[in-house]
Amino acid sequence: MGTVEWGTVAQWAGALLTGAAVIVNALQIAKSERKRREADLKHQANEVSAWIDFTRCLEVQQSTIKVCLSNTSRHPVYHVVVVLVGVDIGKPGKGENMSSRNAINALPPGTYLADIHVKQFPDRAMTSEHYGVELSFRDCNNIAWIVRSNGILEKIDTDSYVHYGIDGYKTTYSTPLQQLS
Repeated sequence: MGTVEWGTVAQWAGALLTGAAVIVNALQIAKSERKRREADLKHQANEVSAWIDFTRCLEVQQSTIKVCLSNTSRHPVYHVVVVLVGVDIGKPGKGENMSSRNAINALPPGTYLADIHVKQFPDRAMTSEHYGVELSFRDCNNIAWIVRSNGILEKIDTDSYVHYGIDGYKTTYSTPLQQLS
């Protein structure tokens, strides 16, 4: 009867370490691929922004706030909701319960000026330290996003009109955009 050769301890250790290295490498590749896919999903959302144009606010009536909307991507975004929010130091407001907002069916690439009609004018001075803009939209991949007033991007599970309780077929919010040069 023959004897079975099991190899030396060094051969066993080398084989186990090689197997562990292959597993670690596969996990790192999977993590890297997951991060790349996440970045791809956020690509268009990261190219859409909004801010209050304080220089133009001084030129109009006090019940209207002028907001700049920028879409530097190559595709339009849809069901855009722009909300005026209060901002306390270090704590941005959230627009879900705010009534001063504008709904826009589509925002094409470019920079535009839109109005937010303020239903209840705030008792604070209209400055960047007190107010900001929250922006929600659906991108060309049909993913809905919110850009909070502090710039944080959040993915949401429902369409932006649904999220803010806006009936897209009966909306009275939608206003034309003025393209800026």
